[in-house]
Amino acid sequence: MICRKSAAVEAVLVVAVSLSVFACSHGSQKTTVQSQESSYLPIHLAAGTFDPLSESDRMALPREWTLDRYPKREAGYYIVQFKGPVLEAWKGAVVSAGARLFDYIPQFAYIAKMTQAARGRLQAMDSVRWIGIYQPGFRVAADLRASIPGRGDQPVVVIVSLFPGEGSPHLLSEINRLGGEILETSETNDRLRLRIPAKRISGLSRLGGVKWIDKVPEFKLSPTPSKRSEE
Repeated sequence: MICRKSAAVEAVLVVAVSLSVFACSHGSQKTTVQSQESSYLPIHLAAGTFDPLSESDRMALPREWTLDRYPKREAGYYIVQFKGPVLEAWKGAVVSAGARLFDYIPQFAYIAKMTQAARGRLQAMDSVRWIGIYQPGFRVAADLRASIPGRGDQPVVVIVSLFPGEGSPHLLSEINRLGGEILETSETNDRLRLRIPAKRISGLSRLGGVKWIDKVPEFKLSPTPSKRSEE
């Protein structure tokens, strides 16, 4: 009789411990996800670093380097930041919702092309932390952007990187309309070297297919040391 009671008690204890472990494990996982959502997760762009959910860590851009929205039915480029290390299932869900993913950006973010309707579907996903426009100011090297004020019509030679499939005649005509002179095009049509008035670079960065704009490196030859005459 005692043996039977002991066995029954042990069985109850095993079940209780199992439930307790499961509850602790489940609670721990939930806490981890919540901590990732609320923790500091900066986005590291070549143009600067910021956490989009931190009021004190926003990347401030002048008005001429920002867009409020894309036209309603036009696909535009956005940054999509996930809540933690990116799972293939999360990426698959984003693509299924109508977005096309491009470059990865630390931490846990991608540049993506989508319509406003697709953006609404992504914002409803539990895996997505933040979605924001890939602003014109994000597409320009910080030192180039800082050198523009006061240069007016002074021509600047820049390298422009384009997103895949964006090297269309329409984009090239828009560059010409801004006063840009295309000096060279890569074989894959995704990189351009062009000369453009400095004040037009902000307009260039607003063109949809533009991924990145940077100055052409300047190489200066050091003067050859003169040989001392032998006495």
